[in-house]
Amino acid sequence: MIRSMQELKDTIGERFELGVKNVQSTSDDELTVSGREEKMLEMLDFLASDCDARFVAQFVNDGGSSLGLINVLFLNHLRSRVYVKIDIDARDKKTASITDIYPAAKWLERYQAQFLSIDFQPRGAPQKGDESALALDAGLPWVQFQVDDIVDKSRLPGGPGIFDPKLDLFSYTWVKTDKTVVSANRCQLGHFHRGIIKFAESLPVPELPPVVARACWRDKWHALAAVAIAVERAAGVAEKIPHHAAYWRAFSCELERVRNHHEFLISWLHLAGHFAIAKQNASVLRGLEAIEKHLLDDATKTPFLVPGGVMFDPVAIGRLSRPAIEECLYAYERDFISAFLDPLEKNGLFDAFAGVGIIRRDAALKAGLTGPALRASGVPYDARADFPNGPYKQGFLRWDICTGVLGDVQARIEIHAREIVQSLRLLYQLNALLAETPVAEASRIDVSNLVAGAEGFAVVESARGELHAYVKASKEAGKLATLRICSPSFQNFTALERVAGRVAIRKMPYIVHSINPCWACIDQ
Repeated sequence: MIRSMQELKDTIGERFELGVKNVQSTSDDELTVSGREEKMLEMLDFLASDCDARFVAQFVNDGGSSLGLINVLFLNHLRSRVYVKIDIDARDKKTASITDIYPAAKWLERYQAQFLSIDFQPRGAPQKGDESALALDAGLPWVQFQVDDIVDKSRLPGGPGIFDPKLDLFSYTWVKTDKTVVSANRCQLGHFHRGIIKFAESLPVPELPPVVARACWRDKWHALAAVAIAVERAAGVAEKIPHHAAYWRAFSCELERVRNHHEFLISWLHLAGHFAIAKQNASVLRGLEAIEKHLLDDATKTPFLVPGGVMFDPVAIGRLSRPAIEECLYAYERDFISAFLDPLEKNGLFDAFAGVGIIRRDAALKAGLTGPALRASGVPYDARADFPNGPYKQGFLRWDICTGVLGDVQARIEIHAREIVQSLRLLYQLNALLAETPVAEASRIDVSNLVAGAEGFAVVESARGELHAYVKASKEAGKLATLRICSPSFQNFTALERVAGRVAIRKMPYIVHSINPCWACIDQ
């Protein structure tokens, strides 16, 4: 097993005869490797077999006469990332599929094929039990039904839950069935996210936030944070962000994590039939609005988080006070314990889902799960700890990484409650850090001086898991040639076929919802 990034860099260079230009250290915990397709495929095999690498994201840089396919791998034992770049001829757009090495790449390869017409060529026969949802046993009939048929939208909270009531997105699922068990499934949705991201590429960097935020309103702070960090890294100013701006960035993300975890739990209270408790928790959650509303511009509802820092400091301009923030957090924590944690401990709210949809540790890693769904199977991976940035990297923050054991639906539900407790711990600490940090004259620094071709990668840990961003600077000053966002729903939904296996249809909705997919994200 490779023991250090330097050893990995030397091994790759010698084993695959790659020069300095082809193997570059982007940072202490990042390595970028590029080369001919044959060598890169061999290296992907090597990273999987010898380094226990985990596939987490895939991007396509679609500028110029050639296309660049970028596969992002995590080496958990080194807490490091490797970016493997493969050039694709823009004329025929053919390249080899890597799903035989990394099954978790399946859904992202479908995305690249659908939107960029990349022709992924299979490398040998598919593995047993890993049949594509597009090529299933011909003997089973297809059954088409709307997701609404298995999840009653009227029982969900009024705010965005499994479905966003603000968007009229059609969501259909096709299921191959032999009447009693699910063989495989697939979803086809609209192209909402893709259109927004392409529109964002036409804008100057300072105008990105309101557009990026609307690509995923539930994860707006995390999407903005990921894009902002990627832009800052491309501009070479990531270490120059004002400290108080970095603290506000982390604060807004943790606040969003609390809301998204709690909304997820409320939807499960409805599904489990605990309607009175669900109503009480919805009231508790509304208490956070006292803080949340001040993180948006009053007139345009534009988020205050931008590349380079923040548009304003809510406390410095008098919108909020630190005692008011602390009082709001204390009130929410008290009510959350009373409304959710106490009934959970006394009544076993989700015991009915114990033993359903079990996925063990090794299978979870191979399947590509991320976030709470992965940690529920006992894998203590959290991007905030393993690939930290801002205050997480400074070592000032303390929290526990929550993990489960069995990896069933019940574990995937209840871990969200424990993560709320940890995010509240972080919010108190961030509020204290903000009180100790003097407000800089400028809340943000200029990031528009991007060198053409400069690249930036970023990963943040949202309530669903790892959210990745990739940017490449345009020749046009202050603009991006490429902007990509890869949400955790890609990894989690790819893993669904393995999580579900062959299960009774009546259990399928619970398994799907337990991994907390965002249907609007995977429609990309």
